Amino acid sequence: MTSENDRELLAQTRRLMRDLYDAYLQTPAWYKKRAIAFAIHGHRCDVCGTTKGPLQVHHRHYRTLGREDPRRDLQVLCRPCHCETHGIEEEARPPSPSKRRRKKRRPEPPVGRLDWLWEQNQKRK
Repeated sequence: MTSENDRELLAQTRRLMRDLYDAYLQTPAWYKKRAIAFAIHGHRCDVCGTTKGPLQVHHRHYRTLGREDPRRDLQVLCRPCHCETHGIEEEARPPSPSKRRRKKRRPEPPVGRLDWLWEQNQKRK
């Protein structure tokens, strides 16, 4: 029987692991492995074969996280098949931070003698 403290520690550990996983999915190393997985497996769901809709790269397991072999450890899935693989409802999970729309920030114009150059450059765009 686990105590309340053990359950809370387990919940904190799971949250920390999820945060680390989400951070890993934002790294250049992951983007490279993801691109390699698409090149190897094609832009087609491995389960249903669809090419429509957003395709996602699924980790078959997490034992090699960070050192995945795209041929063996990664799989291309459509969103419905990916959700089914994890046993969750399709709309139950919010989109990952990388999929959320980010506002484009306009660069701040420089101050001083470069203002004129800045304005000229902005007029050309």
